[in-house]
Amino acid sequence: MKKVKFLIISIFAIALFASCSDDDVPEPVLPQEVITTLKLTLEPIGGGTDIVLEYRDLDADGPNPPVVDVSGNLVAGTSYNGAILLLNETVDPSENVTEEVPSLAYILGDEASGSYFGKHLISQFLYKKLPAELAADFNRTYKLSKAQIFENVYNKPHANVYLASFMKFYSNHKEHAFIQETVYNGMYKFLETHVCCFDNHKNIPVNFVGSVAYHFEGILKKAANDLGISIRSIIKKPINGLVNYHFKYKKVLEKWKIS
Repeated sequence: MKKVKFLIISIFAIALFASCSDDDVPEPVLPQEVITTLKLTLEPIGGGTDIVLEYRDLDADGPNPPVVDVSGNLVAGTSYNGAILLLNETVDPSENVTEEVPSLAYILGDEASGSYFGKHLISQFLYKKLPAELAADFNRTYKLSKAQIFENVYNKPHANVYLASFMKFYSNHKEHAFIQETVYNGMYKFLETHVCCFDNHKNIPVNFVGSVAYHFEGILKKAANDLGISIRSIIKKPINGLVNYHFKYKKVLEKWKIS
């Protein structure tokens, strides 16, 4: 049976994460697949030590509590690339069950991420397909030539971060029909590709974490509703929930005798 404590579907850091679960105890879904272990590896952009977060629950709903381990502290002001590994460790050797749909990263995939929307905005600007009022404001705001855009996208590092930086333009014009249609199409494509791939996607509410989901909540909910997907929560930043979780369930500060 498929015991999903955390099923994470990515949209990207500057982008979006979604996790599927039921209220507290997950229901069996696919008898042939078991997920016991989640490993999230965060690689600092620009160099540094990777941070590995691991959640392991070998007996699912059995009496033994899950083990949660974090290899180090995140560094303030640092951006990270994330990679998720899902394992079934009830078999020997362990089985990698990570991919329902492969992650194609920001060039080929990353639907509904900041870089995805930024790429669309820039391409429409260069193709002269933006509505006149948006094109005029884009020119006033960024004063970019085609050569400058190409330099940032094709020659400089971290093109995905550069592309995602244009999400502010989306936010400034979030009531414009062109922006709403673009965001809706991206959200719909993400849900269709990365959520609808699960047989029970209409039965289990989906939780979203990230700034794109948060700032475009209404459009996300409309796309989800059109696909028959139920949304439980949309959270801008996960840190508060993670802190509350550790205080409530793991009592991580007890060993330091901090009251």
